[in-house]
Amino acid sequence: KEIDEVFNDNISSFDIDTTIPFIFDQNILYSSFIQIDNTTFLSSIYNNGDNFVLRHIIDNLSTTIETGLIGDTSYTDGDINTEASYGIISEIAYDNINNLLFIIDTTHKKIRIIKYSVNQVYSLAFSTIISDTITEITINNPISLTLSTDKNTLYFSDNNKLYAADVTSILTDNFNLETTIINDND
Repeated sequence: KEIDEVFNDNISSFDIDTTIPFIFDQNILYSSFIQIDNTTFLSSIYNNGDNFVLRHIIDNLSTTIETGLIGDTSYTDGDINTEASYGIISEIAYDNINNLLFIIDTTHKKIRIIKYSVNQVYSLAFSTIISDTITEITINNPISLTLSTDKNTLYFSDNNKLYAADVTSILTDNFNLETTIINDND
């Protein structure tokens, strides 16, 4: 199997279809659905050109837009309610220890994060050290992501490469993550 397929088989979130009832619009496509606690789930959806992360509360059967602007598929960081916009969201992963949501924005070839402590969306950058030189890693086609059990490492795949990024710097607002290439199938 290619590295992206292996990684997809082992991620913590899972794909669902449109049979989950919460809106009667038949043009909704879900790409990720993750559990936050016993009653709350987050999902990423595409609905008639709009891209959102939704919060589903099971107890009262409510669904609210967590982040994303109607009619805006541009790439904008900022406040999760009034500024942040996304292209197609292909994957999400939640850090329940630090209250962070990682997002693959496939359209804009970015991995982004919601830092709930300040209700802001940030785009992540990745760099590695090769021969004592810091080199920026260009993301071309991010496919899958997941977090380590201790939530200190973000694993993601991009163009048949598997990466491990140290996410502990996010808590101090450093969004350029030190990253290691774990496997390179190029």
